[in-house]
Amino acid sequence: AKVIYKRTTDKDKRKNLEEAIEVFEEWIDDYKKRGRSKESFSYLPLETVVGYKVLGKHYGIEDFGFLEAFNEVDGDLKRLRNKKIPDDSTTWDIHRNKHLKVIDANINDNYLPLFETDGDLRGLPTKEHVQLILWGYSHEPTKVKKAMATIEEKIGE
Repeated sequence: AKVIYKRTTDKDKRKNLEEAIEVFEEWIDDYKKRGRSKESFSYLPLETVVGYKVLGKHYGIEDFGFLEAFNEVDGDLKRLRNKKIPDDSTTWDIHRNKHLKVIDANINDNYLPLFETDGDLRGLPTKEHVQLILWGYSHEPTKVKKAMATIEEKIGE
């Protein structure tokens, strides 16, 4: 934008560009200051999310709306970012991030573990962690992928 600004001679266009640059720089400063990059939740592959549906059912989780939407776009993130949730103008990407913030805050605020440490499900993600996974996110994507292979043998379904 600054390069275009230097080449623009029209006063109105220059004024508009100045305002736009100022707004953008304020946003960048806020983004850096508040660590906003930490608020974006990277996506797990579709196969991983699908693989945890069985464990989600075992834990009594009933909301598979995101998984269905993710499946409808074949795991394509660009298409997901444009797909609207039913009866709303919000996209699944924005809806997902709102839900993940709530679940993640609960895990952090209550110091909940991400993986079971006792019993038959030892080594598998906890219910709260599976909620994150079913929204396409995990703090431990590598461990989640490895643990997926043992789900059926541990829950017997």
